[in-house]
Amino acid sequence: MAFVAQFAEIEDKSCPLLSCCCWGLSCTSCDDPCCLDKHKCCCCSGGCTSGEDCVGQKGCMTGFSKTCCCVQSGSLNNMAVGCCDIFVLGRPYGEGRLVEDPETAFMQQVCWCFYCLCIGWGCGPSSPFCFNDSKCLCIEEKDTTDEWWTHEGMCHSNSKAVCLVTRSNFPPSRRIGCGACGRSAVIGLSLYPYEWWA
Repeated sequence: MAFVAQFAEIEDKSCPLLSCCCWGLSCTSCDDPCCLDKHKCCCCSGGCTSGEDCVGQKGCMTGFSKTCCCVQSGSLNNMAVGCCDIFVLGRPYGEGRLVEDPETAFMQQVCWCFYCLCIGWGCGPSSPFCFNDSKCLCIEEKDTTDEWWTHEGMCHSNSKAVCLVTRSNFPPSRRIGCGACGRSAVIGLSLYPYEWWA
């Protein structure tokens, strides 16, 4: 799931202000990223951050999406010209080198039907069923299919804007608990067979 590690680090450093089972508000430092969002609803999850490198491995503008086996890609960093997975110039993003982002590792298995400079179409593996990754300078957004139920429940939204951090879960979890001004009383409701609140 997108930006889980980034949000976990922010959450560890934050000071709780107010929380009530399914919603919580915390305060943290104004460090990078200035804005961060991580969300999930049923089988769809995603996130957005303003803390990426302006250029980095993906370049200043990159975007690719996948639905079923169909893959579309566009990148100003990886120019290529090719047809039927035979390239006469360059290689598209994710090919010819290891991808540092494990969520986009499937790009190494794409068979490119057509690629012209910065735009290409191809056929890839069946998993993940849907995926989107778009980046413009330091802002990156990712969306993908996920398990219907995870340790954070069926739906959740975690976000950071400057120094404020909000968290919400459905169904409610004891991870958020109830409290105010740094003091909390954790409530454990065993209504579900899964210990997703750990």
